[in-house]
Amino acid sequence: MGALAVLLWAQGVSADDLASSSQSVLREDAAADAEPAPLPRRWYGWQIMLVDAASITAFVVGVQTEGSTGTALWASGLGAYLVGGPFVHVANDRHEHSDDSVGLRLGLPLGGAFAGGLVGAAVINCDGDGLCRGLAYAFGGGIGFIVGAATAMTVDSAVLAYKPLRPERARTPLTVAPNLALTSQGAFTGLSGTF
Repeated sequence: MGALAVLLWAQGVSADDLASSSQSVLREDAAADAEPAPLPRRWYGWQIMLVDAASITAFVVGVQTEGSTGTALWASGLGAYLVGGPFVHVANDRHEHSDDSVGLRLGLPLGGAFAGGLVGAAVINCDGDGLCRGLAYAFGGGIGFIVGAATAMTVDSAVLAYKPLRPERARTPLTVAPNLALTSQGAFTGLSGTF
């Protein structure tokens, strides 16, 4: 350290100069490391929530309705659950989120059903009864499936459903101007404008 001080003194650099230059370098480094301000975003999750509410309604009504009408309703509700959210992402020009939405809507309910079935079998004491163990798997799996589907819908509408706002173009004001041209062949009149 002493040799550095002698060298700096011999160069005519004071300790104050060294401290101020190191602080300015630190400020420049901090400014370079700062992240740019995030772009403003618009949330369109309400559209996904409407599609999900319609799909849940169709599914529940279909399960409670007998016959082919009931089957058509619950099948259309299940289909709307699977593709409704991704279609909304595509309609909002967020194609990259449509794949994420499909993955969430398939993966979380199936993973939840698997985990719920294991938890149900572990928690419910069946004493070796096969029917009881099967019902425990089914009960836990059903709960896990519902929790997984609800989580997928929530993440899809609350986390993925944002798009950046596009800056508005400067609007050109409407202008109209009369034209008059006098030539050796005659006079010409007209209107020109911008819009």
